[in-house]
Amino acid sequence: MTGLTDHQLLRSYSAEGSEAAFAELVERHIDFVYSAALRITSDPHLAEDVTQGAFVALAQAAGKLGNGVVVPGWLYTTMRNIAGKAIRCRTREREAAAMKEVDETDSIWEQITPHLDQALGQLNEADRDALLLRYFQRQTARQIAQALGTSEEAAQKRVSRAIDRIRELLMERGVAVGADGLALGLSTLVVQTAPAALHAAITKSAITVASTSTFSLLKWAGAKGLAAASVGTVILGTGAALLLQSAAPKSQASKPLVTKAAAAEAVNNAGLVWGILKSPEGQPLPNVEVYLSTASVKVPVYTERSDKVQTTVTGPDGRFAFPEDGANRAAIVVHEKGYGQASVSELEKKPEIMLQPWRILKALCARATKS
Repeated sequence: MTGLTDHQLLRSYSAEGSEAAFAELVERHIDFVYSAALRITSDPHLAEDVTQGAFVALAQAAGKLGNGVVVPGWLYTTMRNIAGKAIRCRTREREAAAMKEVDETDSIWEQITPHLDQALGQLNEADRDALLLRYFQRQTARQIAQALGTSEEAAQKRVSRAIDRIRELLMERGVAVGADGLALGLSTLVVQTAPAALHAAITKSAITVASTSTFSLLKWAGAKGLAAASVGTVILGTGAALLLQSAAPKSQASKPLVTKAAAAEAVNNAGLVWGILKSPEGQPLPNVEVYLSTASVKVPVYTERSDKVQTTVTGPDGRFAFPEDGANRAAIVVHEKGYGQASVSELEKKPEIMLQPWRILKALCARATKS
């Protein structure tokens, strides 16, 4: 039958029910119909269904197609119509499934919320950074890879690993959630739009502490009873005139602010405010909480810190990091070994916070109150 035209084959099938005639038509045109369906649907399985639908339609119309109809053109047009309907149907199904998953996620998200930040605090720094960049900052794999100084594939794996670890930590707290549900919740529910009035207030707000002299800070701290180191609270302000700089040995001033190693680290940590926390003896301090003071959210001294205060925990090498933001002012540490603080600009020059022993701070406060 290879010598027959398309219309002769159609008539043979329509009039005589010749399966061989229809099989020849399928053999002639199936490749181009399937290829076009695959281009339109981008789904091999859906393309197979669309192709099959087009030839079923041809079989049904076999006795109705006139000689002036070009069979390949008729098949292509029919295939496109079927593909369009299939895509719309698939889209509706996916939207319905997504809505159902969102509803389920909303319900379980109420259980997740009280435990999420505690679980985030237990992640290692690299995994937490990857998760924050992906879901809290909504960055792409490429942007995450650039921020972490790694490949896109490695960044994606780190995000997946962080999701699995968060699920494990939530399970320990009695909250069971699937990886897809957790990812969906983080994508759609974790970041809420701040009020427009708050944005305007932050933009216009003055940085009060930045204009406060070191002496005034010391005197204020002394009046608040900073000498009682057992209380474990100190000045938690912002600005360039920092209490710790007054207490630092003068011999440190001759040391270079930026080493080659620090410069390399800065490149790898683009897009982050970061540093390394060190003890008064100069040793990295792991697993220590670091607070972020911003233009709108200060770190309180003697009252309990609100949930709005951003925190992170140092890694095994003492490293900490926060996503870069124009509102960031300073990183602050209160620890049994001492107190540390550095403004964003200082961390850019020297990514390090060295704790100052409480005895030095007590002496400075006592001197300030006497004067």
